[in-house]
Amino acid sequence: MSYLVLARKYRPNSFEEIIGQEHATRTLTNAIKQGKIHHAFLFTGTRGVGKTTTARVLAKALCCQSFPEPTPTPCGTCDSCTAIGRGSDIDVNEIDGASNNSVNDVRDLRDNVQYRPQRARFKIYIIDEVHMLTGAAFNALLKTLEEPPPHVKFIFATTEAHKIPATILSRCQRYDFKAVSAKEIAQLIGKLLAKEGVSISEAALRMVARKARGSVRDGLSLIDSVLAYAGETIAEDDVRMVLGMADASVFERLGGALVRRDAPAAFDAVADLVDYGHDLRQFGAEFLEYLRDAAMVSSHPGAAASLDRPEAETRELADLAKGAETAEWIAWFDLMVEGQERIARSEQARFMLELTLAKMLQVGRLRPIEDLLAGLNRLAKGGAAAGAPAASAGL
Repeated sequence: MSYLVLARKYRPNSFEEIIGQEHATRTLTNAIKQGKIHHAFLFTGTRGVGKTTTARVLAKALCCQSFPEPTPTPCGTCDSCTAIGRGSDIDVNEIDGASNNSVNDVRDLRDNVQYRPQRARFKIYIIDEVHMLTGAAFNALLKTLEEPPPHVKFIFATTEAHKIPATILSRCQRYDFKAVSAKEIAQLIGKLLAKEGVSISEAALRMVARKARGSVRDGLSLIDSVLAYAGETIAEDDVRMVLGMADASVFERLGGALVRRDAPAAFDAVADLVDYGHDLRQFGAEFLEYLRDAAMVSSHPGAAASLDRPEAETRELADLAKGAETAEWIAWFDLMVEGQERIARSEQARFMLELTLAKMLQVGRLRPIEDLLAGLNRLAKGGAAAGAPAASAGL
């Protein structure tokens, strides 16, 4: 029997199981309860946040055979629900907009919508990556989308809504799917691993959730990779090994080197990264996040509570952030942003990282504004007293 990845094995079957998109699932649930179901929906957002999954759940809600009318709680076990879950329902057509994007494809669709569904309550067209349709294809779809037959529903999904013509957007009920928080992703992964009989440390969970960067699917794909390596017990070191993530101590070493203007320590840290085989492009992105967190804590110490880091790591970062002014952390961040662009493009990532750090080490120490103002006040008072004789001497 072939292995089924976690993202497919535990794909949500109801609105309640979809995480991080309560604004969308609640609105859809209420619309179904009130019988105010639009004929065209547009789900937009970054990858892996539940757009296609929500489209399938909506299709089940509209077509579930266990209820005489559309229901916000589809049974998940009737013929329609199971077929939609498998992607094989004859009345629910899932179309890849990237490979079926021509005007002829849309004309075929337009001809088929006239026929009533064979089994389900509605004939539903789920078009993924709809922004990939050509201009002619969108034009061909326009009239059907404006006045579709009563038995037809359209559900569009896209990562780039700005590429869709305004004439199409105006005819759809739009739902913007947001990136899912690391906390919600960690909770979901922990729950699914418990079902799989796998134990994982809290630190490892946080690392995977942060690495997912708001994408549930990415998080589940990452944990699949870690599972293949670690087996039934996952520790923090397992995640670092599989995902190529640097240890927190490396960021502290580099941050401390910047605060102290210690070039040898900074370059030694880079050498260690290379010796351990870390991907410097990935490290650069992680170091950017570290600098951003340090700048936030330097600007507002209370921000430490909102950082998605282990408690001990957060304390160490907060202590380090006190060693430099907020403006210095921001300057380092800006230089690292520029450097990361070069690191990502270069075949010599180490050289680019070292040169970026060399620039960062040249950022001059900034004095607190209070000290500057006090110095100016002293200068003004002393300058006035000393300036009188000089003025007289010049007469």
